[in-house]
Amino acid sequence: MGGDISMYFAKMYPDQIKKVVTLDNLRVPFMTDGKFKILSFRSKDPRVQARSRRRSGSDEVREKAGITVVQHRLPA
Repeated sequence: MGGDISMYFAKMYPDQIKKVVTLDNLRVPFMTDGKFKILSFRSKDPRVQARSRRRSGSDEVREKAGITVVQHRLPA
């Protein structure tokens, strides 16, 4: 839940944040107002990916807000 906690903290205290790095934050959506940069690593697990897509917004919205999403595959 570290990614969710990081994003929640950033939402609560946006003036204290410059950048956020998350790993599979699924419950707390990205802030898209562009107040800080976000780098999010996302799993390619199909069970995780479906929830992840709903929370991360469109490519256009993410690009405008300074959000980078990196899809990764965990080793088997």
